[in-house]
Amino acid sequence: MKQFDILLRALLPLSVIVLLAPRLWGQAGDTVVVQTFSFDDPSPQGWSAPYRGTFTFPPASETFEKVLMYYTLKCDPATAHDSYPCGEWDYLSYTYVVDSAGVMDSTYKSNPTWRFITGGDADSLPLRYSPTWTYYQEWQPYLLYTDTLSWQEASLGTDTQTLDAPFSTSAPTGRAQFLWRASELQTAGLSAGPISGLRLDLSGLGSSVQKLRIRLKHSTLDSLTSSSYESGGFTEVYYLNTTFASTGWQSFAFTQPFVWDGSSHLVVEFSYENGTAGQPSPVRASAATYSAGVYTAGNDHYLDFDGSNDLVNLGSGPQLTGTAPRTIELWAYAGAFNNAGLFQAGPTGATGQDFSLRTMSTNNLWRVQLWGTPDFDVSLPGSLGSWHHYALTYEAGQARLYYDGILMHTESVSINTGASDFWLGRWSGDRLLGHIDEVRVWDKALDGGVIAAWKDRSITAAHPDYAHLRAYYPLDEGQGLTATDLSGNGFDGTLLGPPDWRRLPDTALRRDWTTTALRPNVVFEQGTFVSSLDSLLSVDSVQQAPLQVVVFGNPSSPHIIPDDHPQHPSLPTDTLLVWTADTYSYVYDLNSGAVLDSVFIAADTTLYRGLHEYYSNIVEYEIARYITPYGINLDLGPDGTRWIFDVTDYAPLFHDQVYLRAGNNQELLDLKFVMIKGTPPRPVQKIENLWSGSFSYASLWNDTQARPITKTLDPQGDAFRIKMRISGHGFGGSSNCAEFCAREHSLSLNSLPVFSWEVWNECANNFVYPQGGTWIYDRAGWCPGAEVTTFDFDLDNYVIPGQTVAIDYGIQNPAPYSPEGNYVLRGQLVTYGPPAHTVEVGIEEIISPTLEDKYRRRNPVCDHPRIRIRNNGTERLTKVYITYGVLGGWAPCYYIWEGDLGFLESEEIDLPRFNWLGMDEVAPVFYVQLDQPNGKPDEQPHNNYLQVEFAPVARYINKTILEIRTNGAARENSFTITDTDGNVVMSRDNMQNHTVYQDTIDLPKGCYTLHIRDDNVFGQDGQDGISWWANNDGVGHVYLLNPDGTFLKRFGADFGMDIYEQFTVYYDQGNTYFPELECDPFPDTTTAIGDRLERPARLYLYPNPSPGAFTVELDWDQPQPLDISVYDALGHEVYQQNHGIPGRGTLPLQLLLPDGIYLVRAKTPTATYQQKLLIQR
Repeated sequence: MKQFDILLRALLPLSVIVLLAPRLWGQAGDTVVVQTFSFDDPSPQGWSAPYRGTFTFPPASETFEKVLMYYTLKCDPATAHDSYPCGEWDYLSYTYVVDSAGVMDSTYKSNPTWRFITGGDADSLPLRYSPTWTYYQEWQPYLLYTDTLSWQEASLGTDTQTLDAPFSTSAPTGRAQFLWRASELQTAGLSAGPISGLRLDLSGLGSSVQKLRIRLKHSTLDSLTSSSYESGGFTEVYYLNTTFASTGWQSFAFTQPFVWDGSSHLVVEFSYENGTAGQPSPVRASAATYSAGVYTAGNDHYLDFDGSNDLVNLGSGPQLTGTAPRTIELWAYAGAFNNAGLFQAGPTGATGQDFSLRTMSTNNLWRVQLWGTPDFDVSLPGSLGSWHHYALTYEAGQARLYYDGILMHTESVSINTGASDFWLGRWSGDRLLGHIDEVRVWDKALDGGVIAAWKDRSITAAHPDYAHLRAYYPLDEGQGLTATDLSGNGFDGTLLGPPDWRRLPDTALRRDWTTTALRPNVVFEQGTFVSSLDSLLSVDSVQQAPLQVVVFGNPSSPHIIPDDHPQHPSLPTDTLLVWTADTYSYVYDLNSGAVLDSVFIAADTTLYRGLHEYYSNIVEYEIARYITPYGINLDLGPDGTRWIFDVTDYAPLFHDQVYLRAGNNQELLDLKFVMIKGTPPRPVQKIENLWSGSFSYASLWNDTQARPITKTLDPQGDAFRIKMRISGHGFGGSSNCAEFCAREHSLSLNSLPVFSWEVWNECANNFVYPQGGTWIYDRAGWCPGAEVTTFDFDLDNYVIPGQTVAIDYGIQNPAPYSPEGNYVLRGQLVTYGPPAHTVEVGIEEIISPTLEDKYRRRNPVCDHPRIRIRNNGTERLTKVYITYGVLGGWAPCYYIWEGDLGFLESEEIDLPRFNWLGMDEVAPVFYVQLDQPNGKPDEQPHNNYLQVEFAPVARYINKTILEIRTNGAARENSFTITDTDGNVVMSRDNMQNHTVYQDTIDLPKGCYTLHIRDDNVFGQDGQDGISWWANNDGVGHVYLLNPDGTFLKRFGADFGMDIYEQFTVYYDQGNTYFPELECDPFPDTTTAIGDRLERPARLYLYPNPSPGAFTVELDWDQPQPLDISVYDALGHEVYQQNHGIPGRGTLPLQLLLPDGIYLVRAKTPTATYQQKLLIQR
């Protein structure tokens, strides 16, 4: 638990802040500060993990006029997200209060009665409990000879040894290659030209050979080995389901002759796919004097991943953590580059904790995903759409990626892999479209030579690093939901989805080659025939992919069900392996893919989508949302940068023990709640969530998400408000929705449209700049490094207490564009009690001058202070008296605001300029006091006063030079310098590209505003500063130079929309008297702090400045006795005289006083007037 402090908010300009002991809650106007998370808290671990904790707040019996949340972020290397002090990317960041009382609201919960095991469901699922099949039909050609026109043959091999290959049909699939050197072929009498067929001598009869394929190729190899054989470029000459009727010589007539060039070696490849194991048909063979053959046969399967549902969880057993050495290798086929992973062996969200190999969105580009700075990308040519071997090793800070046994990249990395399950076929939320085979995990970084030597071999004890084998998944099961670990460690994996088992095709067999000198005795035929082509129909069946369905069979009811109930509706009760039904099984042409026939598959049963609906007393209230800035090279300052959220509407949640979840681990977070005691303008009675979630644009438009909600308004309520917080994310299509498109959103009550608003934020004026990414781009409801806008809609004119209201959220029709992206949406209904005040005004904030971070783009100032006031009373506010100035100043200024504000309406007010004279040189303080709203006493006066520290503006000597070097988009740039009356005294536009402009600032004494703009031109471009990384405009700069050309100030070039700076010339703010900046201290009627003064007259001093002789003029209707006093800058009275009743007119005075600033005070029996006087000779 963390304790709180209470700050006493003073009502006078010379205020004192007093720390009180905890639980001494104080009086109205006192401020309770509850410190929750701080910079000292450890950065949370995990992907964008939030800070979490429970904190002590004041008791529920206390009331607060206002609650502010001070949200301060700081860059620090201790952040866990990545290697940058501030996180690299713009991520969503939420602040939640989790309430378990269930008094104001409960949380509606629902889950389907069934769903697919990897997520998602459907309205209905017709299914079968037994497999369904897809059929592939092909016509296999063969030749029928009717006459022989010429004939020649070459015979090679006379030994009687036997060889099972190439017809090793004791295994379901097989592949064999045999080499005959050119010299052997020539000696045997083979002539250059077409080879029309061949014969082999069978020594035994076995099973038929299905899909027997014979292919020939010219070769430069002079021998064949398991690591050196022909992998492609063959000519297919024979393809037929073949049954041998007898032993002896069997002829294979080529449907396409192979033309031998007469000089090249010849490789003949035989392969088959039988589907099941049978008996071999051995051939008679002869031994060559060299390694002349390789063959392999087996039952080699792989897993086929569909890109959406399929994955394999190998559990935590194979996982290697920390900096342990390791190797992960596998064969894979990448069917698409969609950011999915071959494997994920570490958690996301924290620098160096992941250990994954994944595709990028660019073809053939891969990322070794270690998370954050350690990540590296490698291009692997040809990896799209074909099988390859991948191996990733790590040891002693070095990561190495091997591709088909070849080292492609070495990277120095710092990792600390976290504990997690080991996954195949995914990375984060992206799923692999492709295949995976032969997965191996080692607790050693294997040598590259070992990887290359064993990539085509099954793992046996003969492997030199067999003792370091942690897990081994050949994936040859061919059926079931288990990936069996053959390492002996028992780390079996589970198929989810599931991915399909597929047998590796005959021509793709690549593992466990046997090298031999034996070759089949062969006769190569070279003949010319009269023939005809016939074909044999062959049909194969392939089991369709099953589905895993999770069933939730526990009962539910529309009331609160505890989350820990043993028969909770969200607990699964069964998992089914089923096949889709009430559809057709198709027969396809194997070669063209055309549909040839179909058979209807009737369902055994149908699962209908039901919904378990119930309630939980655990309610999450989002009270604020924030988007982190692009953090590369960002500095938020040694004390951090602060955002202030008004969370008064959530005040009933902040009592006793409060569980908070806030921020994420991209930056350090300091979170304070500033709770100002007093009576709120209207008390919050209840807060209820309406909609909460991330919803696709399409689902919002078609009303399948954020559907209408019917609420019966509390009959005890007096007023109601809907709070909406919406931010658009993701983009695609031509409109770049939802992140980069402006869209109208709406609310309807009982089918009546009542509110509509555009969700769109301008970002180039963000006060957190420059940032590392595309921070200037406008976005839907947010900007990087800014809060998400909350929209408040008061229902006072549309509903009454106790009424039943259908509340419907709507979004703009996306047409003619597609509805891309998603919106994170929160809607809340707030119920209020009756207003507490009739006449009450409050000072909300001082916008300038201030040191507050969010106003730094328009501060410091030397001209008009700006404030914001709010009417907190039910009586319309039409007038308020304002006293303002600087602490330590000579005298306050007075202003009467007149306007028209309804209940809870606010307005920004530009106060008349003033002289700032007498402000503290180290920590100047500006104050504002409100008084007499509508000429009446304020019912809650403690919020009428506010003071802030501020910084003085820069003082520049005359003839300072403004230098602008334009970039390649000078049309966007312009500047003005204006005086305090808004008159433009200097300006420039229509500048040329890549040109240096120097303008000398030669101005009289005064306060000025320099405004340099980078505008959108013709509705595009612009607002991107004068140098920015993400455009092609080139580089520019903005400097202030001393008259001698030396640097005075360099403005940052990546400034977004504009540069705004106020400055003085010949005038030192706060230390120099400047009558042109003087406020009018004597309006017709005004109020001093704590002292009501009627002022029916005006006091004039002239000339002012004065050489010592000046005239006092009083303008009044009723002459009165007059006493005049003069005070020097130290407050000493240097002149005092009673002048009787001077009447209407003038009173000349001659004062022999040194040069300086003086205060002239004229006092009558009913009023006091004062004015500053500068004596200057």
